[in-house]
Amino acid sequence: MDFNRDGYLDLVVIHYVELDVARTPRPGDDAQCRWKGLAVLCGPPGLPAETMSFYENDGHGHFNDVSGRVQVAGRKSYYAFTALTGDFDNDGWPDIYVSCDSTANLYYHNLGGKTFQETGVQAGVAYNEDGREQAGMGVTTADFDGDGRLDICKTNFADDTHTLYRNTGSNNYEDATIASGLAVSTKYLGWGTAFLDIDNDGWKDLVVANGHVYPEVENAHAGENFKQPRLLYWNRGDGQFFDLSAAGGPGISSEHSSRGLAVGDLDNDGDVEIVIVNMGEAPSLLKNFATRTGNSLLVRAITSGRDAIGARITLTAGGRRQIDEVRSGGSFLSQSDFRLHFGLGKAKSADVSVRWPDGKSENISGVSAGQIVTIEEGKGIIRKSLTSVK
Repeated sequence: MDFNRDGYLDLVVIHYVELDVARTPRPGDDAQCRWKGLAVLCGPPGLPAETMSFYENDGHGHFNDVSGRVQVAGRKSYYAFTALTGDFDNDGWPDIYVSCDSTANLYYHNLGGKTFQETGVQAGVAYNEDGREQAGMGVTTADFDGDGRLDICKTNFADDTHTLYRNTGSNNYEDATIASGLAVSTKYLGWGTAFLDIDNDGWKDLVVANGHVYPEVENAHAGENFKQPRLLYWNRGDGQFFDLSAAGGPGISSEHSSRGLAVGDLDNDGDVEIVIVNMGEAPSLLKNFATRTGNSLLVRAITSGRDAIGARITLTAGGRRQIDEVRSGGSFLSQSDFRLHFGLGKAKSADVSVRWPDGKSENISGVSAGQIVTIEEGKGIIRKSLTSVK
């Protein structure tokens, strides 16, 4: 992320535990090393917690640790898993959300490129709607309900729901997990996740990779499986999701102990593929073979010869507006395609607006569907090609 919009990408680093193997208890040693009566790896509760780090790019090939100055470093009280960046309050400055395991989640509001203010509790994203800490893993963001604001979805441990925070504006969120229909499954342990438009109807759907952390559950009659199926939710376009997992095909129903998940149009055909990393076996490549129901547009934004990380794309087609941002990181230990995929429904063209990382904007009208376009700051579309047909 370019937190101060100086043209150089900065780096946020999150930390999980301060590990000292010599002092770490063994499985079964105490209550933090047992789960449902099984002796398992300890933690994170009971292990020394950590904090965050932030490194500013000086523009000359070096990064300086400015964690204290920008108020990202704090008390060593968090087990952080995944950092997610985005302009969550639409003020033009990139913010940071951090999913944490067994501790409150963190939300760093960017104060004009000078410093951050951690406001997770005030914003409503530190806990779930019951005021409870969860075991957060992966995290993703999109405007799932079409109101022009980025919402946040976070995966959690088994025996819990994944959590959807709906952005209500002005750095405020509400837990919309139940209202959106995402509370239907509590038996899986979620990791990587992504919003993606699987049918090109212009509404972002949701996929989650699952897998247990304790191999011991497989033969313990604990009602748990180490290998688990994936979850696929279809966005109905009315603020609710429908659990499509049972009809999602073998790529969704097959069981693995999965971790990382990334999405991108790997074969440039206008549909998004899913890549998932599995424990102890080869990765999974999930190809979308569903009937094409809508048109699409793939947009790459570049500046200064590189992908314009932090750029916001606003696309208007068929009477609707969609937003997305070029983003590094998110999901869980994964990097998705820097090119942004938009489903257009039946629309045959779209108007595209780019707000560049430096705050400048550029508008392009009448971009035809079924294309891959590259937009360079200050030059408009510099390259385009047709998407291939299935």
